[in-house]
Parts: sequence; C-alpha cells; structure tokens
Amino acid sequence: MTRWNVFWTGGCCPGCGHAWKLTACYACHKATPLAHWYHYPDDADATRAVQVPASV
Repeated sequence: MTRWNVFWTGGCCPGCGHAWKLTACYACHKATPLAHWYHYPDDADATRAVQVPASV
C-alpha cells in the first residue's frame, strides 16, 4: 500500500502508476472527477486541464 497526496500527483499513484480519475470528498463521500478539485485564479486560462503524469 502506498500513501500519497492525490492532488500533488494529479491522481497518479507513485507506487503502482495507476492514474485515478475520480476522488471522493471526506465530508460527503461523493466521488467527482479529480480535475474538478483544482481551482485557478480568475486571470488564469480556465480551459487548461490537469496534467496527469505518465504511468510508471
């Protein structure tokens, strides 16, 4: 088992290389796309996507 911060790696597990597309809220347990968790400043390009690292 590997522990890591899913947001620091864009959802890619450093242990096995699996790229998680969803993550769940600890409060409500609802799973949503990982990209929905990222917020950018108003002057940033809102169309850019989260870059998921290549599998190991």
